[in-house]
Amino acid sequence: LPAMNGVPWWFGRGVAALGDAPLQSVDPGGVVGRSIAYEHVLGCVVHASCSLDEPGLVHYRLGNTLILGEPSGEKTPRVQALAALLTGAGFDAPISEQIQKDTWYKLWGNMTVNPVSAITGATTDLILQDDLVRAFVSSAMQEAKDIGARIGVPIDQSPADRHVITMKLGP
Repeated sequence: LPAMNGVPWWFGRGVAALGDAPLQSVDPGGVVGRSIAYEHVLGCVVHASCSLDEPGLVHYRLGNTLILGEPSGEKTPRVQALAALLTGAGFDAPISEQIQKDTWYKLWGNMTVNPVSAITGATTDLILQDDLVRAFVSSAMQEAKDIGARIGVPIDQSPADRHVITMKLGP
C-alpha cells in the first residue's frame, strides 16, 4: 500500500492509453515491479495538509482521507477489508473506481505548486496570491489536465477551482 505523492510504477496498469503496462520511466528495468508483485499492490492517495516545520517535525493541519483502490479498478474483498479497517481507525477511506484518476488529480496540484514552493521558499498562499505566478501555475495545470484527458484520467475541475481548494489548506 504505497501511500505517496506522484505516479507509482504500476500507474499504467488499467490505463489503456499507457499500454496497460508498468511505467518504465518510474521503474527503469522493472526493479520495483519484480520486488513487489503487481497483484500485491493497492493504490492509496493521501489527502492531508501537513508541513515539515523542522527536520523530524511534521505539523498536521487538516484532512484524514486515504483514497484506496485496486490498480485494476475492481472492488475486491481485500480493498474493502482495508477500507473498513481504516474507517474503523478514524480515517475517511473511500474506495476509488479508478485509483489512477485520483492519483493524477492529487499530482495535478502537487506537480505545479510544490516545485514553485521548493524553488522559491514561498508558501502556497503567497504563490496563489501572486497574479503572475498563479497564471504560470494555472497554465501548467491546464497542460497536465489535457494530458490526463488524453490518457484516460480526466479532471473535471478548472485550475481556478483547484486553487480555491488549495487556498483552504493554508500556507
